[in-house]
Amino acid sequence: MSASDALRADPFAQGRLRYARFLARVAARNLARLILSPGAAEPLALRFPNRTPDIWAGWLGHATVLLNLFGSRVLTDPLLAPGLGLVRRLVRLPMPPEALPPLDVILITHAHCDHLNRWSLKRLPRRGRLIIPRGCADLVADLGYNLLELGWGEEVSLGELRVRAFRPRHWGRRPPLGGERGYNAYLLSRRGSSVLVGGDSGYTAAYERACLGHHVALALLPIGCYKPESFRRAHLTPEDALRIFREVGADYLLPIHWGTLLISLEPPAEPARRLMAEASRLGLADRVNLVWPGGDFTYPGT
Repeated sequence: MSASDALRADPFAQGRLRYARFLARVAARNLARLILSPGAAEPLALRFPNRTPDIWAGWLGHATVLLNLFGSRVLTDPLLAPGLGLVRRLVRLPMPPEALPPLDVILITHAHCDHLNRWSLKRLPRRGRLIIPRGCADLVADLGYNLLELGWGEEVSLGELRVRAFRPRHWGRRPPLGGERGYNAYLLSRRGSSVLVGGDSGYTAAYERACLGHHVALALLPIGCYKPESFRRAHLTPEDALRIFREVGADYLLPIHWGTLLISLEPPAEPARRLMAEASRLGLADRVNLVWPGGDFTYPGT
């Protein structure tokens, strides 16, 4: 049997080969950027407000959002590093780790290194709880956090804040380490309002089911990392994100996971353009809070 025949006969080998080719293309894009345009763009200056609104969110880039929900302070998927090896940030970090307010919860959606980033976790105070998916404890056990693992359908109450984990459409391995790990989306609820933390996901009705009966004031949904086409199995397009936004009945959308890292093949600004074009077509543009890293959102009337 020739090498090509062996690859065709082995779907796992075919997948590995496709992924290797994809990684080579991403590496070439990032290397070209470092040579031709090595700097990073300036973010907006993000500051935690002195008089904190009841529902407030500040986007630090990629999937990192600083939240205040009626006094509960949450940081999602902290990526505070200047980059991930060859992949450097396209936009600088809007707020240094030491400027963050005291946190009640650090929330990790899955084990991929752009979401569970040990460099960043080492630079945060160990106050509050670190909530992670099932099967991820060994990645952070040595960091000194008060850990809590949540599996699909599990929830915990931390004072008035309720955190419920559910299953998005993604995967949990941490390359190059083997083995399956959990991967979560979350619904955060307090005083009758909720914030949806979408994590990484392809389109799934799980979001609608998880939010049924809840007033979702704000949805944090990813809109990038959908090219090549095969990535749509595990990542939302902008149009998919708007579909979920409508299905969960959220009041406002803060799009995340775009424009910060070159980790897929679409142009960095394409997700934002597609999102706003579709939002305008659907009459939803006034409910989409599209911001540059460092931008924030305050729920009206709070």
